[in-house]
Amino acid sequence: MRRTFLKEERKSYSEESYSAPRIARNSQNEESYMQSLWKGEQILEEDIITQLPSIVDVVVTYCHSDFTSYIDELDAVLPAEVEKLNFVIMSKCGNENLIENIMKEKLKFKFRHDIGYTIHHLINKGGCDLGIAHYINNFFKTEVESTAKEKVIFFLKDGPRTKENFHVFTGKWRSLENMWGFGSKGRFICGIEISEKHHHGFISREFVDGQLRKKHTQRFETPSVYHQPITLNHFMIKEYSRFNDPKHVSSGPNFTRGYENLKDFLEGDLNMKFPLGKPVEVCYGGTFALSGAKLFSKKSEIEQAVTQIEKLLLEGEDITVIEHFLERLWAWMLSRQMKHGDINPFMQMQNVALRNGAYAKKIKEWSNFLKPVK
Repeated sequence: MRRTFLKEERKSYSEESYSAPRIARNSQNEESYMQSLWKGEQILEEDIITQLPSIVDVVVTYCHSDFTSYIDELDAVLPAEVEKLNFVIMSKCGNENLIENIMKEKLKFKFRHDIGYTIHHLINKGGCDLGIAHYINNFFKTEVESTAKEKVIFFLKDGPRTKENFHVFTGKWRSLENMWGFGSKGRFICGIEISEKHHHGFISREFVDGQLRKKHTQRFETPSVYHQPITLNHFMIKEYSRFNDPKHVSSGPNFTRGYENLKDFLEGDLNMKFPLGKPVEVCYGGTFALSGAKLFSKKSEIEQAVTQIEKLLLEGEDITVIEHFLERLWAWMLSRQMKHGDINPFMQMQNVALRNGAYAKKIKEWSNFLKPVK
């Protein structure tokens, strides 16, 4: 039987048992601090939510692929103090009756958590971004601060999180348990975990005792989740083919929608600008998690933009460049911006990474590029 917590019990739980790593800056853990920043896994004291959320909304954009494994996995890894696991299914291909049957059959089994679901009928446009925008707009209309605090929200796609379904240039799927670990502590977290990428390296030549010797050097690179605004502003693609259907190519005026680049979309349609000189977070893959409290805190800042996003996605073709713009915008719109004191060290880290084609454990002398930039 699911246990219902009294208000006093939940308060006691949050104060005594629920805690997140609190990262302080000092010489001993500077490397760990900057690595967590680089990878988008940094949790600061100001991020931490003092009360454990009791509801998990799982927003799944659905067309054909199975998503029921999420039910089993989340039911197994979420703590018992989570009282409700609610699936918000964005139906994109007119399969509402099928979804209803799938959920009814699935819920005949016994689960640790109370599991519910709602189905939203959407037109088959805008990819997963339409589902994300629709949920956020509905969230802003229906939630208040007190109810938003109760939630952690997962944005996921249908289909298994397998290697075959992974089509980002580097990294791997982040486990749902890991996403919960960050999201429940107040940190926006991407569903893609970046990882070290191996390059074949290069051959260097040197003379030792008058003899020419060749030395093979391996190269490693871990790209950061943070991107420079000037680079993002100039992003543009003019055609796109689905990773699982390379013959399906979208291009032409209906795809590009008349935009010159991402800046044109961001400033012209959303009336927003990237912060000048401050790296911004990017999450590829269209899956991420964050707390309802953090999403609600963004209401005044992004509500108008998200309303416009949903409108634009409904007006376009089934696939347009807007979805590719949004893939590079959601993390920046929904996450905390980089702290001012982190910008100079990060920029020096990035310069070393770009110059050497290496990062993290392959660069031993962190002090060389963590000194303040004058």
